[in-house]
Amino acid sequence: MINLLVAIIVSASIDSTMLMIGDQTAMHLSVTQEASERVQMPVFGETLQDGIEIVDRSVVDSTTLPDGRVQLSQELMLTSFKDSLFAIEPIAFVSGEDTFWTEALALNVIQPFEVDSSLAITDIKDIEKAPIWWWGIIRWILLAVGILLLIDLGFWLWRKYDKYRKQTEEPIDPELLRPADEVALEKLDAIKAQKIWKDGKVKEYQTELTDVVREYIGRRFEVHSTEKTSDETLREMKGLIDKPLYERLKSMLQLADLVKFAKWHTTPDENESALTTAYDFVNETKLSEVSEIMTFANPGYLFLLFLLIPIIGWYLYELRKSDASVQLSDTSTMAAQPKSVRIWLLHVPFVLRVAAVSLLSIALARPQLTNRWSSESTEGIDIMMALDISGTMLAEDLKPNRLEAAKQVASDFVIARPNDQIGLVVFAGESFTQCPLTTDHAVLVNLFKSVEYGMIEDGTAIGLGLANAVNRMKDSETKSKVIILLTDGSNNRGDIDPQTAAEIAKTFGIRVYTVGVGSYGQTRVPVNTPMGRQYVTMDSEFDEGTLRRIAETTGGQYFRATDNGSLKRIYEQIDQLEKTKMRVREYSKHTENFAPFLFAALACLLLEVIIRYFVIRTIAN
Repeated sequence: MINLLVAIIVSASIDSTMLMIGDQTAMHLSVTQEASERVQMPVFGETLQDGIEIVDRSVVDSTTLPDGRVQLSQELMLTSFKDSLFAIEPIAFVSGEDTFWTEALALNVIQPFEVDSSLAITDIKDIEKAPIWWWGIIRWILLAVGILLLIDLGFWLWRKYDKYRKQTEEPIDPELLRPADEVALEKLDAIKAQKIWKDGKVKEYQTELTDVVREYIGRRFEVHSTEKTSDETLREMKGLIDKPLYERLKSMLQLADLVKFAKWHTTPDENESALTTAYDFVNETKLSEVSEIMTFANPGYLFLLFLLIPIIGWYLYELRKSDASVQLSDTSTMAAQPKSVRIWLLHVPFVLRVAAVSLLSIALARPQLTNRWSSESTEGIDIMMALDISGTMLAEDLKPNRLEAAKQVASDFVIARPNDQIGLVVFAGESFTQCPLTTDHAVLVNLFKSVEYGMIEDGTAIGLGLANAVNRMKDSETKSKVIILLTDGSNNRGDIDPQTAAEIAKTFGIRVYTVGVGSYGQTRVPVNTPMGRQYVTMDSEFDEGTLRRIAETTGGQYFRATDNGSLKRIYEQIDQLEKTKMRVREYSKHTENFAPFLFAALACLLLEVIIRYFVIRTIAN
């Protein structure tokens, strides 16, 4: 409904008007009003109305629209366990003595199954156990094992043949024998040395740079990037690398596409930043081989080898027990008789069986040749910088003035943290976002340079500036979120109290470091007058208590900067407090090596059968 006098718009909508019993759907409530109005959002209990339950609800979100109006919105998660067509009555929004109603809605809840209510309710039947047919189970297991052995034998033979064929038919590129990161870094060094973009060959420079990165991605991540577009490559890389590194890779590939296909003219900083991103991408994702060892996937089967001890002992005992004895008066004639090799064949079947059991135990343990690598990656944090650009920031107790000193130190801070997403919010009497969170720090530093006094109405709206910074970070999935608030004044503008903004930041898990800028005593501030620029003397005082409370509320710290040196040390201290996390990942590549042991065991069993039933039987006959 729209009230033309006060321009208040209220609305309610449902994602789905048809719902199965027990499913959930979202209801969206919103009110758009002038900034001076105070319309109350409706408050509900556990039910929206009879038969419709509220299982979850979001906090009320406030958004300032471009025309200055404020929009409040809330989401309710609804469910129902009654099949019926519900008529949801209009919902009331109250503003003083006026009430505004939404349109009526309908929600149809259906039962997907036929239910015969005439039948009596009975207990659930017990599970009936089928008789176990052991012979059938064993037969199927033996059949499955035989099929798997045949498949594995065929696959192993095919791999051997295919490897031999490739080695004989296809020459191996020497670069494929070298680590992917070593090849990529060598090519990047060559590009860095040539710097052909300085000769106007920007397109060739960006093409060579991205080709190196795409080839590295293909070898390192097995993503065939050279055959894909940038968007396809980025879709496959998402989740394989950390978000900050992903965003930097995305910026580099998109810049190269603009240069190659849209004739985009790059700045020297953008060209250097693209090369730096390529170096960082290779260095942060490269694998360093640690070791190559033999491991067993099922080491428990190796205990079967201990069974060989009693088996060998029993065989030796039976062999000695079964020796025949004949009494002779003279054994000299028998000693002269040559011993046949075939006599030793009597023990060969047992030796082959022991060897088969040993090899089969090792095969069941699944020996694997394991190559292990380690990869170091960084997990950046999100940092939003809220900078005061009011008139008092032109005071010259810091050189050349407070604003320029803050810009320079903040720019150095940004450059020193390449793995973090950093953004910039400026505020005076109002507040706006100069740069959202980004990993393209070259762009951010350039935007810092363009910040100056007079961009917005004068004043000091600390609460509004802090709230704006929080709004830019609240949806971030990064675990560590930080705001650095720098000001030299007291809150005298804006509709949001600084402490309220601090509580909101705390709700979203954001730490706020507050920095008060200004020397003690009096300082000179330039003022533009009809007679030109004049200097006035003012007391360098501001509301330190509020800044301390903001920091304490959010788990941050408060600092006081009285000169350029102390301001620089403050940022260095914040840099030490908020360290980027280093994460080490280990990768393992396993190559199955059980097949040779399995085939050797089968060969021993086959040879045992041949000797036992053909050779020894012939001797006996």
